[in-house]
Amino acid sequence: MRRVATGLLSGILAIGLVPGLAAAADYNWHGTAQGTWVDDDFCGTGVAIEHAWTDTVTYHAFQVTDRGSDVLTNDATGDSIVGYYAGVIQGQFSGDPDGLHTFVFTHAGLPEMIKTPRGSILIVNAGHVVSTVVFDGDTFISEVNVLQGRHDYAGNPDLFCALAVPALGIT
Repeated sequence: MRRVATGLLSGILAIGLVPGLAAAADYNWHGTAQGTWVDDDFCGTGVAIEHAWTDTVTYHAFQVTDRGSDVLTNDATGDSIVGYYAGVIQGQFSGDPDGLHTFVFTHAGLPEMIKTPRGSILIVNAGHVVSTVVFDGDTFISEVNVLQGRHDYAGNPDLFCALAVPALGIT
């Protein structure tokens, strides 16, 4: 859920950080979006779950501020969970864009909190994440992430499905 949004924002930020686009430092943008979509096979269960999301993004001088939510609903049971996120992503570029180069992104805030509508918290990812991504031209070389704070997903990529499936009334 949030991982997709973070990837898109990192991509937008990376494009703005290429030295040849130095004018991007003066670029400001603010926007909002919302929508719905259906995951026809939620966490491999075969159950369709509807997502209703909202997002507000501000881009200014190599910094992205983002906040939003995603409400996941099982129409068959009426059960739902809510994902929230809010934070700042800052980036720095070094190297030769046509050769070896590095992007360092600092994500700070609440990358993800998932809870039930009644307030029970299922997952929290909060604090800082520093991502160092290395490319050789357009070829991806490596990515290293350093986490500080509470990151429930760290070391357990299956945690979301393990908690979300029963919370959505999927048996």
